[in-house]
Amino acid sequence: MGGVDLSDRMMSYYRVSVQTKKWTIRMLMNFTDLALANSWLLYHQDEQDNGTPRKATMKFLEFRLVVAQVFLS
Repeated sequence: MGGVDLSDRMMSYYRVSVQTKKWTIRMLMNFTDLALANSWLLYHQDEQDNGTPRKATMKFLEFRLVVAQVFLS
């Protein structure tokens, strides 16, 4: 599986849903989802390279919640 397929699959799990007709808002939410998916993939790869146990690595939803908490604080 290529990187694009994996990224699309990760984005589809927890998509930010906004009901709007404005294409700019939809595009912004799509880019936000893409950035979160790619950053989690990089985090996951980095944790594997460091030898962190699999159970100690954050899941994708947990990662998204931590990022949201950082932005809100």
